[in-house]
Amino acid sequence: MKKQSAPNTPRRKPTNVSFNAVEDIKMISPVKSPHKPYTQGTELPDYPPWTSRETRELFEKAQELEAKKKTDKARSLLSSYYHNEALEFTTWAQLTPKELSLRLSILSELESLIKSHIPLASVALFGSTANRLALPGSDIDILISLPLVTVSHTYGLLYESIVAILQGSDLVEQVEAIRTAAVPIVQARHKATGISVDIVIEREDGLQGLCLVMALQKAYVELRPIYIIVKAMVSYKQVHKPWRGGVGSFVLINMIVSYLQHKLYKPKALGTLSTEPTLPELVIGFLRFFGEDLNMRRVGLSILGGGYLFDRRDDSLACGESNSAICPMIKSPLVPTDDLGTSVRQFQKILRPLFNAAAYAMMHWFAAPESDDDPYSESNKEVKRHVSFVEMLLPEARKMRK
Repeated sequence: MKKQSAPNTPRRKPTNVSFNAVEDIKMISPVKSPHKPYTQGTELPDYPPWTSRETRELFEKAQELEAKKKTDKARSLLSSYYHNEALEFTTWAQLTPKELSLRLSILSELESLIKSHIPLASVALFGSTANRLALPGSDIDILISLPLVTVSHTYGLLYESIVAILQGSDLVEQVEAIRTAAVPIVQARHKATGISVDIVIEREDGLQGLCLVMALQKAYVELRPIYIIVKAMVSYKQVHKPWRGGVGSFVLINMIVSYLQHKLYKPKALGTLSTEPTLPELVIGFLRFFGEDLNMRRVGLSILGGGYLFDRRDDSLACGESNSAICPMIKSPLVPTDDLGTSVRQFQKILRPLFNAAAYAMMHWFAAPESDDDPYSESNKEVKRHVSFVEMLLPEARKMRK
């Protein structure tokens, strides 16, 4: 039987990518994984803690078939194993009921503190904790608003009042007012738990965005697992903070939905989980889509109306006040004239090369060898025994729960 390569993983060498100029970003290399590939007949595989017994059995059966030279059947079982392993990671990595309850108690404490000084203030939870996409250690996003705040000096007064209240409280520490961000925030750390809190003032789009993300998770069921894996990766690389030029959660969600719209979905398929491609293939496809395929210097994107791409040089289609090619252009689904990408200043310098390197590193691990003279064939024979897709992409994954 003819060997089949994984879909969307063409056989070619990666383009030259260097991170020499970026000290805190290193190219993802398969040879640097801290967990050695399992070899048949040696000690038991070092399975990651998120894998179930049923999933581990898929790996063991695949090894048995490989020993019997039934390569195609073994590859099919391995594909199912890696899909299940990645999917189980997304469940393991999400907040537990206890962690969620702790965050809600922090919200309650902050609400009591703010209202003791500003009785009319409204305090609400939004962001990843509210939409259940938060990872362990994620910030808590809180929105504070007042009725009938319509002029800038009133906004500024409320902002400075919140800063003063937090600085004078024993509830939090390390209070920092980040006024230069695209969306000014007040950042603090909850003393008792060490959990960071990001507070924004008078942003109606925070709650609107929450409703939109909840709806998108229902419409695109692949969104959640892809997001958790990619978010863990960019968080590990410290390129996830918008005010530092990284990719924030809402921008990342728009990017993933755009990828799904163009690569996977047709109108009648909304809300239906595809059996193919597998989750690892989807993650690799997303990384390659934004790491190489899509030229974000010339193309903008929108997820509205089923999703579309546009020429960002066309003033009738462009959005936002700046058309700098340094940042991606992503139309806000809440206010289409706004550009969500203006804060992602590190896209061309760090994120795009990182995605590209990661995609090709993972393709190197997973693509099936096509011939005996394939330069990757020998390593692929060994790599097929690796017990974790997630840890090849994110070597520190196990530490997320420590």
